Parts: sequence; structure tokens; C-alpha cells
Amino acid sequence: MFVELFDAMSANANTLQNGMTNIVNVISPLLITCFSGYVLMIAVSYWQGVGFEGVLVDVLKRIFFLAFVLGLGLNVGTYTGTVFPLVTDLGTDLSQAWNGNSGSSQNAGQSLDGLVDKVIQITDTNMEQAWSGLPEQPTTPNPPLPSNPTPSPTPSGNVGSVNNTGDGLGSIGEGITSALFGDTLNTMVSVVLAFVQNVLIWIGALVFLVVAAAFLMLTQYTLLLLAAVGPIFFGFAVFPATRQFFGAWVGQILNFAFLNLFINVLVTMSITTLDGTLDDIVTTAVNSGLGSTLLVSASTLIKIVGEFILFGVILLQLPTMASSLFGGLTGGGFGSAAATALPYGRSAKKAAQGAVSGAKSMYSKVRGGNKISSS
Repeated sequence: MFVELFDAMSANANTLQNGMTNIVNVISPLLITCFSGYVLMIAVSYWQGVGFEGVLVDVLKRIFFLAFVLGLGLNVGTYTGTVFPLVTDLGTDLSQAWNGNSGSSQNAGQSLDGLVDKVIQITDTNMEQAWSGLPEQPTTPNPPLPSNPTPSPTPSGNVGSVNNTGDGLGSIGEGITSALFGDTLNTMVSVVLAFVQNVLIWIGALVFLVVAAAFLMLTQYTLLLLAAVGPIFFGFAVFPATRQFFGAWVGQILNFAFLNLFINVLVTMSITTLDGTLDDIVTTAVNSGLGSTLLVSASTLIKIVGEFILFGVILLQLPTMASSLFGGLTGGGFGSAAATALPYGRSAKKAAQGAVSGAKSMYSKVRGGNKISSS
């Protein structure tokens, strides 16, 4: 399920590459003009009494740096073949390196599908355990009637025969009720309870899966967009005044790449934890005997739902952690926004207090002037 979703998302890379080529064609003339003026300014600065050796070293440094930046960022073939896949696949490559199988490890979609499979195993086994108490239908036929029945007429006034017939019918009814609703009723109660347990497990699992998938899609799409506009920021890297924007672009790439890594690690941890829980459940069922009790007990149910809640809380903290490592407000750094807005709030408070004090002073003066004029 999630594999198809992420594969469809990766298919948009070709469209973004076409748009990136158009961006390079548009900004190249402007960048060449600005670069020519920048080179002239550097040449003029060399006339200010700088020694030949210093000029030569500085020129070589600038040539190597500009060749590196322009060769990677503004050459369409090099950028498409080297920089673009490096940016878009950085999060996945980090996750694969963490798993230890860089060539064949599972991607984000396969990790989420693996978690879904574990939940399906738990809920299916729980329901099968509940249905295991259902008694099998009898296969032996009813006992045959006597070959030569000899009916005996019963007089209408024989009350004892009527009572014996009623007792026999009551015994037959009790036997039928016991056969139909004895074990079956208990089994149906177990099935209903197992269904409620499965619903609670799936609610916790779906909340975690939806949030994890949303964050992973956010990282993948953001890395694609950052890679698509990369040539613009490589152009910013040429000039010292705009070089900070290139640094911010690199910081955002690292931010979302490591966020992808953190989420994959957390999903892998959740799968390992559910594996242990599933093994404990199966072991308990084998030791207690099938049909003796519900497979998922109340404590196990609380444990499973609690694990999803715990992993969900950790998952919500991952964007803030990634953004704090590489700077910026992206991915949930609302604390930084609050800290930034706090001084402005204090200034506004002081301004409001000053306005109130000024209004009180003016009111006092006006009131005093009215009293003098009246006297």
C-alpha cells in the first residue's frame, strides 16, 4: 500500500527535472551579467597595492571555487546526473546505510507496510483465537426410530401420561438449548470482545501510520522541491552577499534528509517492538491452550495501544529535533517562532503601558485646567 504511494510520488521527479532545466535557461543570462560585473570589481580591487603573490593565490582560490559551483549548479547534465539524485535520495540513502544494507534495504514505504503486516498478524490471530471456541456441528445422525412402533391409546383422563410427556419435551428442549447456545454463546461474546480489541489496536496503529506517512511524504516532496530550485541557490553561492541563502538551502536539505532518517529508525523500532509483543502473545496462547481465553488480554491490549501512543509522541518531536540540529523554523520549530516573537510582544506591552500613562497624564492636565478656569 505505502510502497505504491511512494513510488507514485517518486515518478514526479522527471517533471521537476524538466522545470529545473527551464529555470537554468532563464537565470543563466542574468547570472552571467552579474558575474561579469563581480569579476570586474575583483579586478579593480587588485589595484589597491596588493602583492603579486597575494593576488595569484586569491585568483586561484576564486577560480577553483567558481568552477566548482558553476560546474555543479549551472551545468544541466552534471546537476541532473549528480546533484539532483543526491538531494532527493539523501534521506533514503541515510536510512539504508543505517540498516546496514545499502544496496537492498527497505525504503520508507516498505517499512510502513511491514508495520501494517505486523498489526494484521496480531488482529487476525486474535480473531482466530476467539473463533476457536466455536463447537463443531455434530456429524452423527439422529438415533433411528423403533422398527415396529406399537402405539398405545391413552385415555383422556390419564393425567400421569400427560405429565410424563411434558417432562420429556422439557428435557428435549433443554438439550437443544444447551447444544445450540451453550459454547456458541460464549464464543460469540469472545468474538465481539476480540473485534473491539482489534478496533482499538487499529485506531492506535492508523494514527501512528498516518502521521508517519505524512511526515515521510513531507520530507520526500520537500527534497524534490529543494532539488528542483537548486540551480538558483548555486547562483547565490557565487556572490558573497547572497552566499548565506545557499547555506540556508543546504541546511534545509540536511534538515529533511535527517528527518526522513529519524522516522525510518522509529518505524523500524516499532516493528521490532511489535515483533516481540506478537511472539509473547503466541507463546501465551500456546501455553494456555487455544479456546481457553482471549488471545489479547487487557494488559496486552494496553501494552500495544500504549506502544503506539509512545511512538506517536516521539514521532511528533522528530521535526523539532531535526530543525534544531540544522537551524530554521521548518518542520515544527514553533518554539523558535515563539522565542522570536517574544521581544516584539514585550515591546508592544511597554508601548501600551506608555500610551496608558500618557493618556492618564493628559487627562489629569485637562481636568486641572478646567478647574482653574471655573474658579
